[in-house]
Amino acid sequence: WALYDDKDVGENSNQKFQYADDVIQEALTNGNDMRLAAEGTVIFNIWMLMAHRLYEAVRLCKQQEVPLELLDSVVALWIGEGQAEAKFDNGWMLYSIGQSASEYYGFDEAEAPINTQLMNMLNKAQDLAQVCPSGQDAAIEFRAHVLHILRRLTVPLVTSLLFHMVANSKNMVELYAVSVVPQVYNCDGDAAVNLESVLYQGYTYSSVDDDTIGDIATFLRCKRITCQDIRVSQSLDNDKLKDLVGKLCDKLDYWDNQGMELPMAGYIPSKDVSEIARLDLDILEIEMLSELGAFDAAFDIYENGHHSFAKPDGSLRDLQSIARMSSLDEMAKFHLYSEYYGSLDFADKFILDALNQSGDFVGASWQERSEVVSRALQTIVAYMAVQARMQEAVDDCKDGKAGLAELKWNEAAAFWIGSAEGLVAASKFDVGRFMYSLANDVCGDFQACAENAESLVNQNLLSSFASGRDSLSGSECTHIERTMTEEIMPRMAIPLIQALIVNAIEYENPVADNKYSHATIHVLAKALIPLVKEVSTSSALTLANTYGSFQQISNGQSAQPVVDALASVIRPLGLSCTEIGILNGDANWAKCGPNGGIDADGDGDAGGDGEKDNDAIPVADTPTNLGDNLYVTSTFVKDKAKIGLDIRDMEKQLKAGNTNTAKSIYENGENSEIFDSDGKYVALRTLRSFSLESSKDMVDEPLFNMFLYALKDNDGNFKQIVAREYANSYVEYAFQNLSASDKTLPAEAAVALNVWMEVVHQLYRTLSLCEQKELRDEEGIQSMDIAAAYWIGEGLDSEDDTKGHLLYALAEDMGSRFSILEGGQSRTNRNVLRLFNEAKTTLALPNACSENPTTYVNLRHTVNKIVSVISIPLVQSLIHHLRANDVERVKLYAHAVIPLVAGCNQPTFEYLRDRLLSGNYNAIEIEKIVDKIRSVYSCLGLKCDDIGVYETEVTDEAPSCIDEGPRVNLAGYTPANDVSDYSRVDLDLREIDILMQMNAFKAAEETYLYGKNVENPNGGTLSLSNIATTSGRSIVPQYDAFTRFYDDKSYVDKIIRAALRGDGIWSGEQRRILVLKAAQTIVMYFGALQAAYEAVSDCSTTVQSRSSASKSDAWDRAAAYLVGSLEGGEAYGTPEGYLFHSLAQEHCEAFGTCESSTGAVDVNNQLINLLYAGRGAVLSDSCAGLQKIAGELSSLILVPSIQGALITAIRLTENKAATAPLLRAEGYVYSRALLPLVDDVNRDAAGVIEKNLGDRRPAKGTQIASEVFTSFSSVYPGIGVDCELIGHIDGFDPCSGVTKDKKSLSTSSILLWSGVGVGGLLLLAALIFFCRRKQDKEGLPENNPKFVVSTGEFNNHSMNLLEKAFSNNKTAPSSPEETNRLTGTTDPSIDIISDDDDFDEAQALKSRLDSTPDII
Repeated sequence: WALYDDKDVGENSNQKFQYADDVIQEALTNGNDMRLAAEGTVIFNIWMLMAHRLYEAVRLCKQQEVPLELLDSVVALWIGEGQAEAKFDNGWMLYSIGQSASEYYGFDEAEAPINTQLMNMLNKAQDLAQVCPSGQDAAIEFRAHVLHILRRLTVPLVTSLLFHMVANSKNMVELYAVSVVPQVYNCDGDAAVNLESVLYQGYTYSSVDDDTIGDIATFLRCKRITCQDIRVSQSLDNDKLKDLVGKLCDKLDYWDNQGMELPMAGYIPSKDVSEIARLDLDILEIEMLSELGAFDAAFDIYENGHHSFAKPDGSLRDLQSIARMSSLDEMAKFHLYSEYYGSLDFADKFILDALNQSGDFVGASWQERSEVVSRALQTIVAYMAVQARMQEAVDDCKDGKAGLAELKWNEAAAFWIGSAEGLVAASKFDVGRFMYSLANDVCGDFQACAENAESLVNQNLLSSFASGRDSLSGSECTHIERTMTEEIMPRMAIPLIQALIVNAIEYENPVADNKYSHATIHVLAKALIPLVKEVSTSSALTLANTYGSFQQISNGQSAQPVVDALASVIRPLGLSCTEIGILNGDANWAKCGPNGGIDADGDGDAGGDGEKDNDAIPVADTPTNLGDNLYVTSTFVKDKAKIGLDIRDMEKQLKAGNTNTAKSIYENGENSEIFDSDGKYVALRTLRSFSLESSKDMVDEPLFNMFLYALKDNDGNFKQIVAREYANSYVEYAFQNLSASDKTLPAEAAVALNVWMEVVHQLYRTLSLCEQKELRDEEGIQSMDIAAAYWIGEGLDSEDDTKGHLLYALAEDMGSRFSILEGGQSRTNRNVLRLFNEAKTTLALPNACSENPTTYVNLRHTVNKIVSVISIPLVQSLIHHLRANDVERVKLYAHAVIPLVAGCNQPTFEYLRDRLLSGNYNAIEIEKIVDKIRSVYSCLGLKCDDIGVYETEVTDEAPSCIDEGPRVNLAGYTPANDVSDYSRVDLDLREIDILMQMNAFKAAEETYLYGKNVENPNGGTLSLSNIATTSGRSIVPQYDAFTRFYDDKSYVDKIIRAALRGDGIWSGEQRRILVLKAAQTIVMYFGALQAAYEAVSDCSTTVQSRSSASKSDAWDRAAAYLVGSLEGGEAYGTPEGYLFHSLAQEHCEAFGTCESSTGAVDVNNQLINLLYAGRGAVLSDSCAGLQKIAGELSSLILVPSIQGALITAIRLTENKAATAPLLRAEGYVYSRALLPLVDDVNRDAAGVIEKNLGDRRPAKGTQIASEVFTSFSSVYPGIGVDCELIGHIDGFDPCSGVTKDKKSLSTSSILLWSGVGVGGLLLLAALIFFCRRKQDKEGLPENNPKFVVSTGEFNNHSMNLLEKAFSNNKTAPSSPEETNRLTGTTDPSIDIISDDDDFDEAQALKSRLDSTPDII
């Protein structure tokens, strides 16, 4: 390749490549130099024959044969017959040349170091050859070692060349130059050309300058030849050789001596990534081999590597593994390629087709196939590797792996630049094979090069890489993520676009030399099509139809359609027109005006008006008047507000029937400009990007994950596209299914789905930056202003009463239909704008987020309120279109509303989802559906008044909306106070549950830490974390046992936070179980008991200091924390809860403590009775009774946790692999909830339970259940639990801890127990007879009291009477009036004593039990 012209190496050439024979014949015939000919024979013929036999040995090893004979012949050729060991001036072969070089360099007679190294390496090669039959791994290792031998065989050639250079031996210099310089081409083409000019003809030592030495040093570094390999003896008296070697060593050692990593084109990495960078040498070698038709050799390099070490042991990194690497699947853009080309290995298949002349490349020439392979490796494989490494760096940074993140970031830069570009920027040209080289190659065609000829895009990218590198030292993860997504990734496409335009125009000329252009434009098109398709399907189709098929590309094909297609997507791709440049200053190719399209008048815009558009944006703090003084922002957001004009124009085109034009506006944008940080126009904002681009930044946002949860199918898709693009997918669906009555549906969908979620995203973005203290004051205010801009938009006009085209307009339209207009504006919009200003006020104080810890909490509370309010027009629209029976719009707004319901109530969510998302409902169901929607208003933070009164409700054609009352029942318990807000704590748990199912752990943690659904009476929001860490827990008697056991007051908070953040031990599903169960069994256990004992404490204050309305607040709060809102108000509750009441339902059937037909659970029945008894005690100031009830409550609510621990132990004993990991998590939490109490009673029992359940990897075997049952049975009395409440489970007796193995009962045992059973039945019959006789004598009510399970307010008021009657420190009231006086009850809805019969019953019970202990 290096010694012959192009015409000699073509596939039709008959050249036999006899360069060695030509040189030697020249020496013999014309030069008459026998030594020159003999030495030439060794360094050409013998050296290459050795190399050939080494490659043959590799081939045999791959065939699992042992190539010892070939290796022996290599050694024979290397040493020869007449060579004495370690002698100078002896022998004739390469060993002798190495010895001679050692003598030249001043060393005493001994074996030259290079010969010792080669001997050792060849001996090792023999050892490795012995294991070739073992398989592929052995062949790979053997091959890598052979390549090391070949590199070392070059050393004596180099040292000899250097000696002859200083000796000024012209012929010997030329001879050794021809043996060395061709290898330089595989390292640096510029260096090879320079060395040829100096060394090949007319050589004199005086022509060797610093550049020549630099070129030689470049080659030595490429071949891993070090200063140690070429060193001279200190006693050498050849000053010229000392000087030359010294200068070479200075260049080789400079960066090592500086303690710095080797620069790449001016970029100095902070980690050593030189091996990654050397992969460009593999691409160069593959290209050279392919041009010679040596495709098998090229494939060998592609498959197995050559120049890049993967490990210090010399194992090689290969390009094929990069093309196939699994990390690409995590790359942000990879799915675009894999989905478009239908394969994860599309790049590898593309390259293999070219190497094998198959697929689309049948009939392609050597040069074309070579160009396809090298360009694909450059523009697809290396291109994607850059992005993959950056994404890995961001992920590692977020995971706290700072060192690994720094390495991956620098590897990304190495994949962009490569090793061949030199140490200084733009110091080499046409030698690199990565994207840096491509950018420099084409920048001149677009007037987009810097003064040093480096591409401007390369300058910008390397600056961004350096910025990211520096940020990683401080673990600024958000910054590097922004750098990646906003600065680097968009600009990476610029060289692809420039190169395709240049080559397309060149190929348009039929007389041009198109040897490579055909292949080049095909590969560049392949690299660009998936990127272009993301922003414009039509432009991608143009590229695919023109250059997508190699076989169909024709010479002279017009480039115009391709250039136009690329011009239309420059801004949607987020690129700058300035960075693209103008092709050779020709205005005909200036395709980058502010409005896109062709620059007709050459003024740089597409307006055709001859006037240059003003691209500059006003300064950031310039206010924007939105909606004719409707809302004045603090910052400039007019560019964002113009997205409303895109909706306006879409609607116009859709109404006119111009669907394609409307779709182009949606995909490519039309009115809303994007400006860079310097205020210069760079692109158009698109409605589509709100779904495709912004959604990538929403992955940790709670509401976005709720939408994914609600809309995704089992494969994680929505309408067969990845679910995160649901909004775009629905708009596309609307475009595809237009009808006469639904003409504007795509525009309406873009508002309700794309724009609405973008408003929410801006709100959450502000929150995220504030929490991370990365929010500068103006950023936070601008984010809120941006949200307002997207809510209101441009296009409002007070004179013609135009309300705009975005969500503000929708809210006004619905406000009119639902009668909530006030002063010409809907109540919804008034509240939205007020809350926007409230949020801005929170952020307005200097350093609000960085210095004031309450700023984030207050801001989050405001943002949650905004989200509730902005959902109003969506809910109104859904109800309106339901009642209008507009099925398509019902489906649209159902997709906007039903995901909000997902966090409220599972049955309601499923009912609405199944009927509305597909429009599968009947007209007769409409009012029932509306009622279902209304049932979740409180969960959404709304009231009927917020939604308003619909037109048909005014005329009584439809039922009106009624809010829940102030005292909402809790699974059959009626609280005396409104504690509905506290009961909503289970909604926080449901949200956490869903978010963790979606792997949105950060969002779940935010909900845990800061809460969402429970309003704090002192302002803000009450969170589960607040309940878990409050110092008020110390009022609970069991608190001390927990703090002693864990030696930590925040024990449960740490368990939950560790699970949310991931400690590397628990899986995602295990983490979810840990969080939910820990909140259920520990956090809410203490939350409820704290409230109960606060009620006891409050009871000690005087009656006069408290009003009756506040008496039972704490007690009812305990009820709210135990039952929750999701259980509903009816007796027995529902299966949808997340608190104690739900936990009691979970295992009751297995333990026989519930009735499946009614849903009644024994423990829950006891709970409701105790709650009513406690309420009565509070209202009647019976503090001693309340104290006892609280104690019974604390024991009762342990029962479900014990049931959970016991059944988990049974299932772990069964050891079913599928469920074992989840059971381990459950067992771990149950043990955390119970061990402190068990340990207080029986430390040994606690140890057994800890061993079996508390260990994250519990013991296996058949004894787990029996040991756990036995341990618990020993502590029930001590922890106050009635074991009979636990129930019985097949095979085990919880009370005794005994295992009942039915199969082991003997015949005698059966007879014995049968006898006992018969006797027991006789005894029972006698007892029943006696009791019935006794009943006949005691028929009076006072002699036969009954305790009826509560079924409502009337029955349970008797608990108040029981407590009053049984109190030891109160005198029974003498009349109903006296009871009301004593209890201070004035609320007519709480009828403590409703008639004299109730009072008589209480008096009878009092007299019956005067001498007995207080049974409450």
